[in-house]
Amino acid sequence: MQERIMLKNGVRLVCEQMPSVRTVCVGVWMHVGAMMETPAEYGLSHLMEHMAFKGTARRTSQQLAREMDAMGGQINAFTSFDATCFYGRVIDEDLEKILDMLSDITLRPAILAEELDKERGVVLEEITAEEDDPESKVGDILHNRIYAGTPMGHSILGTAEQVSAYTRDDLLRYHAAHYGPRSCVLSVSGHFDRERLIELAEKTFGDWPHDNPPAAVESFTMADGCRVWAEKDIEQLQLEMCWPVFPQGDRRNYAVRVMNNVFGGSLSSRLWQQIREKLGMAYTIASAASVYERCGALRVYAGVSPKNGSRVIDEILRLSEELRTGGVTRQEFDETRHSMRVNFLMSLESSSARMMSMGANETALGQLISPEERLRRMDAVTFDEVNRMAAEIFAHAPSVSAVGRGVSFDDSGALRIRQDA
Repeated sequence: MQERIMLKNGVRLVCEQMPSVRTVCVGVWMHVGAMMETPAEYGLSHLMEHMAFKGTARRTSQQLAREMDAMGGQINAFTSFDATCFYGRVIDEDLEKILDMLSDITLRPAILAEELDKERGVVLEEITAEEDDPESKVGDILHNRIYAGTPMGHSILGTAEQVSAYTRDDLLRYHAAHYGPRSCVLSVSGHFDRERLIELAEKTFGDWPHDNPPAAVESFTMADGCRVWAEKDIEQLQLEMCWPVFPQGDRRNYAVRVMNNVFGGSLSSRLWQQIREKLGMAYTIASAASVYERCGALRVYAGVSPKNGSRVIDEILRLSEELRTGGVTRQEFDETRHSMRVNFLMSLESSSARMMSMGANETALGQLISPEERLRRMDAVTFDEVNRMAAEIFAHAPSVSAVGRGVSFDDSGALRIRQDA
């Protein structure tokens, strides 16, 4: 059973015991990400995540690395638009060690100037790698366009110019402003003793001073019908298309997931069967819903030969229109909902998946949604509800991005490839 326990200083401990496993997964979720950054702070959440592993008040970066290796297991971190998460999965006897290490890197990062100079280069390489990756590029330019002028309208990594200019003082100010107990969720799943966990959580996180509540992010909407492109000297044409869906926590997203699986989220989906299997025009074609605290998008990605670009876009639009007007079939609905139910039940065997689900929901929504409740909501999705979602979502004009050689869109929104490209 999932449980929420408030530590004395305001840190929220959410936990779920799995007696049949020998591992425990611990995540420290901070309610700060790229969405909370001002234009002068773009990339600071991600840079802060990197610097947390470069030494603390009690450990050098080399000591951290040795302790991580000695424990075995896994330890990592990620930055999203609405959260930063530091997490580890270890055997149960190392619970105290992983809690101590995670508390050290989140509460007491040293942010030494010499380490910042080195890690800055690592992040700049990451920015260059994303720029060089056509699949990342086509998603980034679409994201930045549909969310332009909103808290989401920039890259999580920031720009090379900004990352190059940030100082130790910038990071210290950012950490002081955004890292505190009221922004923190400690998510734990796996094999542990409940009373011992609470004792250790208070020992490792309990001396964090009280702070102010995190700033709220205002609601916003994404743009419809955008066209954006980027020239890149590559052989394959990269395409992405998207429609707005609902934010994280909106119950309508259960029906959206069923609809998405029929559309392009599975091997039997309409996009896969038509564009890859029947026409042979793409090696990769898939759709997925990306949902965040204040917004969401249903996205389709395809990598195709330039000569097939216009045809693939037309096919995606045709299949989306078929779903809008005709909906899913009863057979598609029944098979997809059963498949999703099975996949969800299988995921419950993973302590990592349970930790991630609890941490994400408590951080963004301030609530826990138990596996039993999620299953009830999944089972409650009706055939008519899925078809209403298809009609509502695909009534929006889709936004499209393209990356490739000689690529552009004309005034009517049609894809164009220069003949000399």
